[in-house]
Amino acid sequence: ITIFNKDGEYKRHWGAYGNVPTDDPYTYNPDAEPSQQFGRPVHCATLSHDGLLYVCDRINDRIQVFDTDGSFVRLKTGASTVSKWGRDKLDANAEMWGERDRAEGMERERLFWAPSGITVDDDNNVFICESPRNRIQVYRKQSATFAGPRL
Repeated sequence: ITIFNKDGEYKRHWGAYGNVPTDDPYTYNPDAEPSQQFGRPVHCATLSHDGLLYVCDRINDRIQVFDTDGSFVRLKTGASTVSKWGRDKLDANAEMWGERDRAEGMERERLFWAPSGITVDDDNNVFICESPRNRIQVYRKQSATFAGPRL
């Protein structure tokens, strides 16, 4: 990842080819040493009020998040469910529900498959496009701040 200012002047860079923190994105270990490795970074977006950089790591089937200094913040591997439209399609083709029940490896369907586009809107929604699955996963960035009475 290479960062330039608005005038096109070089600021900094980071990253290398690889797939750490795990060799298998389906068995991500959150306690593993974070890294700045990418399979194929294809798209990125920033959330303007906190400056976090979201990067689509296409080959490694994940989204990596970095702070303004390029330090690793978190990794997302996906958490999809069948959408309303997906349920409508399956309900209209009832035999497809049975096919899904018999298919091996369906648990992987919830994970990213070659994320290729990402954007963040003003309401803290993160939209991640996956062209192989013809879908968009939507996440809401939440604040870690708790407001309210003590429980």
